[in-house]
Amino acid sequence: MNATAQPRKGMVIFGAGGPGGPGAKLVAMGGGRGIQQTVTGEQWDIVGIDQRGIGDTEPATQCLPPGQNNLMKRNTVLERNFDYSTRVPEAQLRASLLRQQQEMDALVQVQYRMCGVSMGRNVAFMGTTTVVRDIEFVTRVLEGEDALINYYGVSYGSIQGQYLVNMFPDRVGKVAIDGIVDGVTWANQPRYKSYRQWLSSTEDAYDWFVNECAKAGTGVCALDTAGDTQNAGKIRALIEKLFDDLYEHPLSVSDRRFWGVVTSGMARTLLFRMLQMPTIWPTTAFALSQAMHGHDGRALLMLDSVFSGYQDLERQAVSCNDAPKPPLYNPPRNEQLVDEIWSVARNVSAFAFSILTAEPDASCDYWPVAPPERFTGPWNHTLRNPILVMSNTADPVTPISSARLVKELLGDSAILVLQHGPGHGTSSVPTLCTINKARAYFTDDILPKDGHICELERPLFPDSGRWYLDGYSAQERARLKAAEELYLMMKGVDLSVLPRV
Repeated sequence: MNATAQPRKGMVIFGAGGPGGPGAKLVAMGGGRGIQQTVTGEQWDIVGIDQRGIGDTEPATQCLPPGQNNLMKRNTVLERNFDYSTRVPEAQLRASLLRQQQEMDALVQVQYRMCGVSMGRNVAFMGTTTVVRDIEFVTRVLEGEDALINYYGVSYGSIQGQYLVNMFPDRVGKVAIDGIVDGVTWANQPRYKSYRQWLSSTEDAYDWFVNECAKAGTGVCALDTAGDTQNAGKIRALIEKLFDDLYEHPLSVSDRRFWGVVTSGMARTLLFRMLQMPTIWPTTAFALSQAMHGHDGRALLMLDSVFSGYQDLERQAVSCNDAPKPPLYNPPRNEQLVDEIWSVARNVSAFAFSILTAEPDASCDYWPVAPPERFTGPWNHTLRNPILVMSNTADPVTPISSARLVKELLGDSAILVLQHGPGHGTSSVPTLCTINKARAYFTDDILPKDGHICELERPLFPDSGRWYLDGYSAQERARLKAAEELYLMMKGVDLSVLPRV
């Protein structure tokens, strides 16, 4: 996407999320214009890069024949997700979770072995270290041998950003990262050891969901049937009861387009994923309410279908090339894994088992190849120019602690901007405050005050009779809408299949 205003300042490389998201396609299909409107300003070219094995690169990741990866998951724990109920005695519950983990372990072994057979050494070059060197190469080719590297990345893109600024600290130009993953843990800890930190803000996001629902009241939030603005605890109890009920009585759905079985694991994992997207919370509440009160799972299946998903193992190829592998640690037995995740579920977040299927980065012990290079730090370089680090305070999958860690490690080389609210990344609930801070950084070289907090500017359960954009200028409305659309593009969400509230 070329700059649309003069003078041209240079180019900003966009790092897609996932891992596994195709950056080039997103920029070409309108995301580049969205990034200009909401992050960089119009004086920058936006360049999307497809990580090796992803998007239009060759060879593409094809560990299994086309369509076979999804077929392999059918009616397994990879599709049903982990089923459990709080009504089940703990010994029985552990035995059930162990059986599901054993099934998952066997399935992943098959997937990874097939990847080794089909792709060989090609998948060894899909790690973050390799793509960061590709970013540096592209910058040299397009902008000049000594050009500074400008970058914007969200979620997994924040990992790329952390690798980038620490691998090339003297080449850092304008860099902004949002929805921060802990890069230190990502590169140095087995995945199953990362979930305590990974989920440390998840319950905060869940609290926002039920509290905002209760605040909106009956007629606005479908789950608030009591009309009691203080009933957030009751709403949460109803949701947890639904999960337990589905464990005992899954809902069957027979529909020409959306058919299947709604299980406890599927519903719990869907809510976990939807906590990332507050602008769709009214629809989420409606779908849960339909399952509770109408015993109808169709809306949940429709909601689940909005995610495009992965075609193959492109995500795992990136994640496992980045992760440490034996003999750097002793591989855990399935019993140890279940005990660890159950401990996280009891002490950190009830969505602990959901992350195993929603964020499939585990079981790298079986990954068939080793990358040619794996960056593991140090993470505290002094950078040529300060970077912008943005985070929500209640991000369910990239907690605020990760952003604070990046700030702590980089010191004066990082400026932290927080948005007080839920969702994955600040653009999940876009605010003019955050948009203007980012644009000022890229366009006017203005650094925000370190630690600045932007408040939400819209209701999360809006009254249908009021349009939250009333009162904004045409330009402000355009930027807020562009941020919302960009976020949905980055998440791969198809709004056309959403159930009507």
